[in-house]
Amino acid sequence: MDFVCPKCRAELKLDGNVKKCENGHSFDRARAGYYNLLLGSSGGVHGDNREMVEARRRFLSADNYLPLASRLGELAAEYSVDG
Repeated sequence: MDFVCPKCRAELKLDGNVKKCENGHSFDRARAGYYNLLLGSSGGVHGDNREMVEARRRFLSADNYLPLASRLGELAAEYSVDG
């Protein structure tokens, strides 16, 4: 999969643990193995604030994904080699 620079749309090429474009923009590989290509805001805020994290925690702990997880489990059992 080819990636493009989010700043200038030039192709990003791997150089060690850094993805770089021909215009000098670079994106380091995170310890978890991904490259964060999101651009920070001009206000210096990057990532979720406390309210966003708490809302996500409430949503995930309310079993909102339970129907999806159950159906995926059913499909996995149906299509698995062992049945």
